[in-house]
Amino acid sequence: MKALLGSLAVIFGIGSAQAAVVGYTSEAAYDAAVGAELYLIDFNGLPIGPGSGAFAGQVDFGSPEASDPSQVVFNTDAMTDAGSTTADNRVGPIDGVFAAPVFAFSMVFSSSGNAQTIFAYDASSSLLGSVVTNPGGFFGLVSDSAVSRFVIVNGEFSPNNRDRFFIDDFAVNAPIPEPQTYAMLLAGLLVLGWGAARRAQVRAG
Repeated sequence: MKALLGSLAVIFGIGSAQAAVVGYTSEAAYDAAVGAELYLIDFNGLPIGPGSGAFAGQVDFGSPEASDPSQVVFNTDAMTDAGSTTADNRVGPIDGVFAAPVFAFSMVFSSSGNAQTIFAYDASSSLLGSVVTNPGGFFGLVSDSAVSRFVIVNGEFSPNNRDRFFIDDFAVNAPIPEPQTYAMLLAGLLVLGWGAARRAQVRAG
């Protein structure tokens, strides 16, 4: 099997390209690009405190610039940061570590008017790519490589004076394999099969 995958990678250059990370501000377009919803985190009915384990097995949310990196603030209908130790107005980013890598996730933003930036990372902490969100409303991210961690960085009113944002309805979706992926795999198998038949014919002759 490894030989087969290796041959396909050589034939088609699979794995040689940078990861593609795409952002969606249209929920309809996002839904058309992804598969079934795997789970939804709705912050309604909270608050809960840090370390509560409310999302165990799904996403571990954090605030990487807070004095306690595990802290995030949950209110009755959304989540925001716990306070930066470096920004002038103590507003900080939010990060999340997935229990299992994902290819597509979405959320609903609200802020005072500045867009945020989402950075996506793989299991080795390598940056897969980044996308700029809308200031408020639906936003989805789809990657062709598995995402293990993300960081949402605040927009700024002025240098080091950040816009606080809130997120709600955090959803993870299954990816939809692209049709060309199947076509490439089939073509690769045909090429390998033809090569094996040709070698058998030469040995027999």
